[in-house]
This record gives sequence, structure tokens and C-alpha cells, in this order.
Amino acid sequence: MSSICVVTDSSVQYSRQTFPGKDKVFQVPLQISYNGMRIESDPQFKITTFPTRLTSDHKISIASPSYQDWLDAFANLSQTYNEIIAITMSSNLAEVFQNLEKAARNYRGKTSITVVDSHTTSVGLGALVQNAAAGIKCGQSLSLIEQNVRGLIPSIYTQITTSNLSYLHESGYITEPQAVLGEAISILPVFSLEEGRLMATNKVKNYHHLMDISHEFIDEFSELDQVAIIQGQPPSLDTHTLREYVTSNFSGVLFTELPLNIVHASLFGPSSVSIFAIEK
Repeated sequence: MSSICVVTDSSVQYSRQTFPGKDKVFQVPLQISYNGMRIESDPQFKITTFPTRLTSDHKISIASPSYQDWLDAFANLSQTYNEIIAITMSSNLAEVFQNLEKAARNYRGKTSITVVDSHTTSVGLGALVQNAAAGIKCGQSLSLIEQNVRGLIPSIYTQITTSNLSYLHESGYITEPQAVLGEAISILPVFSLEEGRLMATNKVKNYHHLMDISHEFIDEFSELDQVAIIQGQPPSLDTHTLREYVTSNFSGVLFTELPLNIVHASLFGPSSVSIFAIEK
């Protein structure tokens, strides 16, 4: 009988901390450095330490798992599993998927490897990983698991807002003049993920206006399975009214609030606020 596992990257976050098949899920970490010091595995490091603005004296760098990192992961997992489905953050946000795809193509072991570009990250990626893990738990074939995961991708929608525009510049999403001007006039750009690519959709002057935009974002859907809000500490957005709105208008929806993880904060800044809406 085939044995299957899921492998993902450390940008993943889960709205449900326990879920069927979790013991079949493994991670390959991204490497995060702050002023030249590796911090991704340092339990003492807090995201509140991140500067609000990146400068030459305050730098954060992100390194995707390398080609060799993925080969090493495959070699290790192949000792137990003969099929692997690897699901990673959007190829348009970092080079995680590109390195994974190359490693899977060149892997010479007996284990069969299927790769999926999630076109999302964080809770969106977590939803896909949970879907695959549930399929493994139910005894589904790898081909059916892949089909279900790919079928879920178009049902995941994301709104990302940040005041830390220097992080967006450092990550290559906006130019330096855009970052400097936006921070100078306190603009909060609003983005969506379109096929995994960060796309500007709006801009607001304050978090009160952002709440209005967030209501409009939720109003686009007729049926939702879950809504998750990811933000730093202290929170920028008061989500009490949004929670009430979602739970009163969508029957059985799961509404969760999660802290920024280190990858999300490194990409979009420690003050970023992201909303993930996943349709049924």
C-alpha cells in the first residue's frame, strides 16, 4: 500500500492547530536574517523587535530553501514514504517553489514527488496542506489528493495591507520612491493575491478606513468556509466588529485571529494586516 506525506515551507500557518493527518506533514524552513544574524529558529526573537522601517543599519533578508535543502528533505522522507506531495508558498512571493521544482525534477530516488505552487501563503497555504493531509488520512490516492488541492486554490482570497512600505521595496514589490513617498504621507496600500502575485487594489489613510475596505472584501462572497486575520502585536485592526459581521452573516464559518509568523512579517512588515477568505 502506498504511503504518502506532505512537505511544505515555514511560511505556512494553520487556522486549526490540530487536524487529520497532521503527523504526515513536514516543513522545510526559510532562512531569515536580521542584521546578518539568523533568527528563524531563535525562540527568544520576537517580531516586535523588527524595525518599522528597513534601512542600511536595519536589514532583514529572506533565503528560500535551496535546491540541496529540498533534495535532502526528499532523501530523508523517502526512507518512510514512497510518495510525496510538496506544496509551497506562491512562486511570485519567493523562490521556494522554483528551487523545489528543480529538485523534484532531478531527484533520483524511488519516491514519487508531486509539486504544487499554492499561489498563496500563510493560512491560505495552510488550508491546502490541511486538505492534502485529510486526503492522506482518508486513504486517497496521490492523484486525487493533488486534484483536490489544485481545485481548492481558486477558492482562496487574500487582502494584505501594510504601513511598512520599506519591506515591500526590500521584497521587490514596489520601487524605493514609492516606499519613501507612501511612508511620508502615511498611505496604507491594499493588495490582493492574483494567481499568487501581489496586486495593488486600493489605498487607505488609516485603519478605520481599512475596516470599511475589509467589510467590502468580505461582502464579495456568498458562502465562506473560513476567515482568518493575521496581524502583529499590538494589533493594528480592531477585529471585534468584523468577527461579529462574519459569524452573523455566514453560517458555520470558522473565524480565527493569528499572529504574524516570521516569514509573513519579513515579507510585508511587522505592522501588516492580512485577511484570508476561503470559500466553501
